[in-house]
Amino acid sequence: MSNITLMCRVATAFTKDGQAIDAAAQRQFLQRFVDTRLGVYLGSGGQGEGHALSMDELKQVYEIGVEVCKGKVPVYANPPEQYTARGNIAHMKL
Repeated sequence: MSNITLMCRVATAFTKDGQAIDAAAQRQFLQRFVDTRLGVYLGSGGQGEGHALSMDELKQVYEIGVEVCKGKVPVYANPPEQYTARGNIAHMKL
């Protein structure tokens, strides 16, 4: 059973005014997942968050997530659904 990896859709931390991602808080939040050995899905479309974030915000979420989690716990993107090939390609380039 020691090979089981638990995964969690992760919320994004915003500044108190809600106008920007709070990068320091996001790093601290993700470190808690690393400390407890939980893998993460970032900017998940499944919970709706991925649809609410701009492409720049998603890019920042992905960059912070990889910075904090890479090589320590599984880190994945669960990209929000795109309706065109062009949209999918743009999102995957993030």
